[in-house]
Amino acid sequence: MTLISVLTLAATLVAVILLAVLLWRARAGAASAELLDGLDRLERVLRGEVSAAARDGRDESGRQMLRFQQTLSAHLTSIATVQNQQIAQMSESNDRRLAEVRATLEQKLRDIEANNAAKLEEMRRTVDEKLHATLEQRLGESFKLVSDRLEQVHRGLGEMQVLAQGVG
Repeated sequence: MTLISVLTLAATLVAVILLAVLLWRARAGAASAELLDGLDRLERVLRGEVSAAARDGRDESGRQMLRFQQTLSAHLTSIATVQNQQIAQMSESNDRRLAEVRATLEQKLRDIEANNAAKLEEMRRTVDEKLHATLEQRLGESFKLVSDRLEQVHRGLGEMQVLAQGVG
């Protein structure tokens, strides 16, 4: 409890005790009207003080609550600011990383494209060489076959001439 609450409680307790004593004396016939008036004044003063202390206590509690709320609000604003900064930094970092990854991927794709083009050219040359060799071989075989047939035809013609001379 706060000091104000303790003092208020003590003053109230003292007033109640005095009131009880005065009432006991009044019943006994020894109390005078002046004593009762003093007791009433004391009671009003104490109630005013209790009321003021309660108001002051509430005001103090209100001020404390307001300070707490302002402190809490300031801390929450600070945390939000820090989080926003961290998010912005993370976003920038992610953007940089994405740009680096994009550049790396583009470079890799260009390398793959160049490599594929070189391999395709090499394959084309190999196919051309094999096709040329096969074509030469087939043409050579065809010419040899044609040559052999022509030679056979030539011999056949020679034999026919010999036969024709023999018949003649």
